[in-house]
Amino acid sequence: MTVKLIPEVKKVWVDALRSGRYQQAYQDLIGKDGGHCCLGVLIAELGCKIEKSCAGVPYSVVTAPGKDPVDSDGAIPPAIFHMIYPNSDGWPNEQAGINPRVEVVLDEDGQTHGVMLSELNDDYGWTFEQIADVIEEQL
Repeated sequence: MTVKLIPEVKKVWVDALRSGRYQQAYQDLIGKDGGHCCLGVLIAELGCKIEKSCAGVPYSVVTAPGKDPVDSDGAIPPAIFHMIYPNSDGWPNEQAGINPRVEVVLDEDGQTHGVMLSELNDDYGWTFEQIADVIEEQL
């Protein structure tokens, strides 16, 4: 079962991805040129500060309002779960961040595949518009 986003958050995210305000980046929440991956767009829209990591830390550092900075580990940090998922207090229990999983058709075989949104952004070259459509339909 897919856990659904808070509807207002989903609208903000989808609208931001379609807005043209964000340049698409790959392999991290923000790129060296200031672009954002699809997850980075959500985090920025939630009012979190995203900074490029320092030496020795492979991913960006995220600071949610009123929280300490955390290494993103390339995903949505646990510190902001409560901002995007209803009833997420204490969920998930793992320390790692989340990267929403969706079911999409990736090739001509017509089969659906479970992939993370970051994979659509980074590995399959989907545009923000395509990713917004999947978020709207499935999350």
